[in-house]
Amino acid sequence: MNLLNTISNLKIHLIKCIIYTYLFTNVQDRVSMERVGSELMLNRLTFAKASASKEKALLR
Repeated sequence: MNLLNTISNLKIHLIKCIIYTYLFTNVQDRVSMERVGSELMLNRLTFAKASASKEKALLR
């Protein structure tokens, strides 16, 4: 009976570990995706500024 309780507790612990790992990796993925997205936005902004300054130079 004691062995069955131990096995049951181990199963519960393993399931909890799997769930926590899944949740944590999802959070990490979201954070890294947001970081990549913000870098892309910065690249677009700098490109837009550069092209605008080129157009100003051409108009002069």
